[in-house]
Amino acid sequence: MRYKKIPLKKGDLLIFGMILLLIAATCIFLFSQKAEGQKYCIISQEHDIIKEVPLFKGKKQTITVSGQYQNIIEIDGERVRVLESSCPNQFCVHTGWITDGYQTIACLPNSLLIRIVSGEDTKVDIIS
Repeated sequence: MRYKKIPLKKGDLLIFGMILLLIAATCIFLFSQKAEGQKYCIISQEHDIIKEVPLFKGKKQTITVSGQYQNIIEIDGERVRVLESSCPNQFCVHTGWITDGYQTIACLPNSLLIRIVSGEDTKVDIIS
């Protein structure tokens, strides 16, 4: 038995083209997404986490941390800095903006540590 060839119509080609376009758009969207998770700013003082702030583009926030000295932390989108500090050496202020997980701001006189972590960070370090 022989099969009869049925010619493709314009509508068939249009549907086929739309399906290919949809597949291409989906692939572009999925591969253009960042591989990393949500970033957070972890603020700790004397080994205790006092604040965990999610970082979003366009979100601005100021946090005041008191202790022996006072620190004013500025969060601008996905970057963080110590805007003002009453500590004597001001190293935390001079550190400037941090944006990545390998950067840290420390105010030793106030026992303050500020770091950025990703939501997908693991507890295993490079030495383990």
